[in-house]
Amino acid sequence: FNTIAPSAAAPYTYNGFCTAISAWNAANPTNQIFEEGTEMQQKHEIAAFLGNTLHESGEFQAAREYMQCGDNIVVGGQVLCKPCASANFDWTSKTCSISLVTGGAYTDP
Repeated sequence: FNTIAPSAAAPYTYNGFCTAISAWNAANPTNQIFEEGTEMQQKHEIAAFLGNTLHESGEFQAAREYMQCGDNIVVGGQVLCKPCASANFDWTSKTCSISLVTGGAYTDP
């Protein structure tokens, strides 16, 4: 995962990927993602999924289209984001000077 997405930003991390798969499979026992077909078919499905999502998410850096989770912290293993308007986002430090959330707090994405 880190080889194909070395600059992945929260919540697009390997741990986040595994958590999402586990959550989907727990909620959908008759429609398990990446667990149907032969091992080769499963590998093809994962490769196709990662290829598409890497492209659509700016190589796992466009968390909530960059702004919504560009400024984030991790508290107790959970990613909290400070939603931001582009005019208030510093691309160098990846921080938001004025949050779109009332009171400027970080929030669950």
